[in-house]
Amino acid sequence: FDDEDQADVVLLSSDGTNFCVSSIILSLASPIFADMFSIDGASPDELLDGLPVVRMVEAAATLD
Repeated sequence: FDDEDQADVVLLSSDGTNFCVSSIILSLASPIFADMFSIDGASPDELLDGLPVVRMVEAAATLD
């Protein structure tokens, strides 16, 4: 799911690895992400190449 052309969000692991992902895929796989992405009017604190960044507590190996 790490396809930069289809990505609309970046997950940033705790050890600094960027994962360019689709929020739709994440929402289908996780109710936590579904709730997070359903919040209207939320503006991202951080952007990377124009995509909102979500800082994760998990390391890259776990997210991968």
